[in-house]
Amino acid sequence: MKTLSQFMQNSESTQRFERKFIMAQGQNLNAKRALYRFGFSKGFEKRRVSSVYFDDLNFSAFRDNIDGNPFRDKLRVRWYNNEYQNASIEIKHKRNMVGYKTTIRLPNCHTENELITRASNWVRDNVKNFIRPVSRVTYLREYLLYGEIRATVDTKVCSGRKCGTQLVASKLDNYEVLFS
Repeated sequence: MKTLSQFMQNSESTQRFERKFIMAQGQNLNAKRALYRFGFSKGFEKRRVSSVYFDDLNFSAFRDNIDGNPFRDKLRVRWYNNEYQNASIEIKHKRNMVGYKTTIRLPNCHTENELITRASNWVRDNVKNFIRPVSRVTYLREYLLYGEIRATVDTKVCSGRKCGTQLVASKLDNYEVLFS
């Protein structure tokens, strides 16, 4: 059994510098226009991104994020375009301005509930701390590239808290996100 930070030893090759900018709804058009002017081009097709985030009873990962803790770890299950069979557990590690990601594949899932159950079982068997699914977010992601620099623009954000198998929708979905 390991803490989330102990999984980072396998993820050095995933090192990247990440910046996240929250925008008001509709500002993505100006952001994309500016990126295209700087030489960015379309990376590949847009896709629907879905994630379920895990946290402890004190919401430590959430608090670390809100507090801006420069050394933090979080675990999520992620899949694209409702293709549950290609889902994975991702452990994100933030170390100052550098991010790392450890990925554990969860192949051959057919439903979201099956995916969350398998991920929860993996967490129970491999993670030292007690964490459970606490929130879900989906959005439409567009990818832009400039050489090896990637920017993503997330729109149509829908999020909510997980309460057992129920999802309590958030009222804070009127924002967009630019990652670079």
